[in-house]
Amino acid sequence: MRAIRSADYVTMEIDEHGTRRFEAFLDRNFDAWREHELHKERNKTSITREWVVGIDDIERKALYRKQYVEICDRYFDLDRNGESQIHLLKYWICDIEGDLRPVAVWKK
Repeated sequence: MRAIRSADYVTMEIDEHGTRRFEAFLDRNFDAWREHELHKERNKTSITREWVVGIDDIERKALYRKQYVEICDRYFDLDRNGESQIHLLKYWICDIEGDLRPVAVWKK
């Protein structure tokens, strides 16, 4: 597993080629992500894609990180005071040319 520095990925921009690679990764690894995508118009030039997984309470977020794709599944609910809570369900960093096997972690 490769350890990567978060400082190398702080200010990310995505060009047309990067968008094609990013979306090809998502098409290859996540069936029907496009049909469940949130914020479609905003995402066109963004390094982020978000969509609903299964039931409406679980969101999957993918972030473009040049040669990597960072993915997290999260669940939202309300606590006793009505405050929104976010629960991280799964988190992994994959090679953009590969599959869903984790290949990297953030270096501390």
